[in-house]
Amino acid sequence: MTLARPVAAPPSTRVPRHVALVLDARRLGDPAAPAHSLEAMRDLVCGCLEHGVEWLSVFVPEVLVRDKAASEALEGFVRTQGEALALWGIRLQALTPPAFSGAEKLVGAIRECADVPLEEEKLRLTLAVNCDGRAELLEAIKQLAADAAAGKVSAQNVSVEALERNLFQRGLPPVDLLIRTGGDKSLSSFLLWHAAYAELLFINEPFTHFRRQHLNAALNDYARRSRTFGALPK
Repeated sequence: MTLARPVAAPPSTRVPRHVALVLDARRLGDPAAPAHSLEAMRDLVCGCLEHGVEWLSVFVPEVLVRDKAASEALEGFVRTQGEALALWGIRLQALTPPAFSGAEKLVGAIRECADVPLEEEKLRLTLAVNCDGRAELLEAIKQLAADAAAGKVSAQNVSVEALERNLFQRGLPPVDLLIRTGGDKSLSSFLLWHAAYAELLFINEPFTHFRRQHLNAALNDYARRSRTFGALPK
């Protein structure tokens, strides 16, 4: 099965630019889980494209990376859907820690697809494989400390921009909406810097059951919210 041609998005007053989703590890023992997860991934990606979401980041936790069937299913999605992704303007990229090990085939498949030329980029799909937001911040701080010790930067000149330049994924925009499937209500240390002011949505459905209607409901919920970015409500 390949990605279907995107259709026009329904009218919406507010669409998040960057949606992040944390995959849950439920139902891994179900033999049908890999196939259902691929169907969910297709619905998620196509739905974001249709609604005009520009960035989609999906967290693939370590427990899924270690599961052979789940890892192979994701690799299969990347290899079989790569041409369709490029055709519809979807740029695929991997986000991994610098000292990453494990799931080399999956990460290799993602990076191969990242090199496919696009006529026009409409959606950036980032698969974040085993990325710990705390480790990302720690490494960025270490690099800033090393730069300070070498006289390249002073403490007074350390800025938000300087720290962002040392993150694993430079240029990733702030997360507007972060969705967690499977009934868990935590961030799992995903994109902690980028999700500082993200709207959070936790749903009970496992990702294997995630379909277009769940994404539509999530985007409609987001559109109804009033974002303050830390300020007091007016």
